[in-house]
Amino acid sequence: MIGKFIKTFLLLIAGMTYVIPAISQYKYDYNWVTGFYYVEGLKRQILDFGSDTLQVKDQLLPFAFSETNSCISDESGNLLLYFNGCDIANGRHEILENGSGFNAGIPGDFECPKNYGYPGPYQSALILPQPESENIYYVFYMRYDNSPTSIEVSLLHAKVDMTYDQGTGIVLYKDKQVSSDSVVSMGSITAVRHANNEDWWLILFGKGQTNEYKRILFTKDTLMSLPNDTIGVLNETPGGQASFSPDGTKYMRYTPKGLMVMDFDRNEGLLSNFRFLPLVPQGVYFGGTFSPNGRFIYLSDYTKIYQVDTWEEELSLDLVAEWDGYEDEGWRVLFSMMQTGPDCRIYIASQNCLNFVHIIMNPDEKGTACNVVQRALELKSSNCSFPHFPNFRLGTSEPYCDPDKVVVTGTDIPAHHQTKFDVSPNPVADILLVTLGEYIPQHGMIHIHDAIGRIVLYQRLYYGHNHIDMASLQPGLYFWTAEDGGVMIKQGKVVKI
Repeated sequence: MIGKFIKTFLLLIAGMTYVIPAISQYKYDYNWVTGFYYVEGLKRQILDFGSDTLQVKDQLLPFAFSETNSCISDESGNLLLYFNGCDIANGRHEILENGSGFNAGIPGDFECPKNYGYPGPYQSALILPQPESENIYYVFYMRYDNSPTSIEVSLLHAKVDMTYDQGTGIVLYKDKQVSSDSVVSMGSITAVRHANNEDWWLILFGKGQTNEYKRILFTKDTLMSLPNDTIGVLNETPGGQASFSPDGTKYMRYTPKGLMVMDFDRNEGLLSNFRFLPLVPQGVYFGGTFSPNGRFIYLSDYTKIYQVDTWEEELSLDLVAEWDGYEDEGWRVLFSMMQTGPDCRIYIASQNCLNFVHIIMNPDEKGTACNVVQRALELKSSNCSFPHFPNFRLGTSEPYCDPDKVVVTGTDIPAHHQTKFDVSPNPVADILLVTLGEYIPQHGMIHIHDAIGRIVLYQRLYYGHNHIDMASLQPGLYFWTAEDGGVMIKQGKVVKI
């Protein structure tokens, strides 16, 4: 019996030593660097998803960003590189060797000295790890050249070696065209893993009045430009966003003409089953992305946020949020580009490069149950956009995102976020005690969600002690969200026994 116990214990230990390293991998998207317009001595914010809670960290950066913004962390989630179209820095916030002077010539010489990086639509840059390499990274970015009749857009790339100088990094080359025919439409660079789960597909829209999509295969040995894929309606106007569903089976592109949704073959790199939903967005800056479960697409349209259910035979718009009228020193805090976080929430930048961040808290839920919280985060400095990330965990044993992570806003947060907020006991058998101290909510509410996001209990919150009767709920894991007037105060999880 003892020998059997020891054998079982050793097998468990062996399993643990195998599993633990895998948990820390594929966290390339765990840091988001932000900050518009460079001012010496002014700290910017980095959204760090590396712990159980989102942390908003202050950091002095060597440069700032406009819409061209890309960054990447190492497999363990440590910030590694960030890029603004003009310069590239490492996680120590140092410019790399040969890391300045991107987009050399008239465009870069004119734009880069303006202190906010290279201009362009959203998703004008993307950093990817070279397949089967731990230290080589490729930076894909767009260059704009004025011709007598139009703006010519080229897809360029640079190669970075992070083994140089004890991890400081060096740019081996830059401003190199991806192919001899690199002319594409502006913005919307996105990527997805090949079906072999090693290589990458990059899909970009062609330039001009066309319905062609450029297909680039990125392997450990080469960048291969394949014949264009022709599908869908003609679209001559750039802008908006593009992304793949987390499982890589669908591709969406939100343009000034409307939403285009297609199936994608990760083996051949081909699009099919084109569907189109006409929508002419207000303004210039708008965005969209998939929900974590891949069912819904969210679209921002200036003052509105729509949800599109891709499971429906006919695509249609469902209004899930509308601007609440809030202004910051005369600037309307509207909706702009979107990016899904490693915490399964969708983060929405504010138009006009303001310092507010909107969040879709439950994006896998249909309709207004998705819970759009306006101005859920307030950064210390202004910000135009977030970096765009593909699903780095596709084809691995790791989930796309972790809904157990809790949103915390860092140090520069409204007073109601700083209040003493205690939830106990945990686990709980019947009565959950929620205590608010040093803060009197105007219209406090707590919502209890089950494991699939359904609201199973809600109650008003007041200053002091609040008793939440959970006796009727089934045993299991539940999530709670506390709000005041529609603005999130805190959230967490509790086990019902």
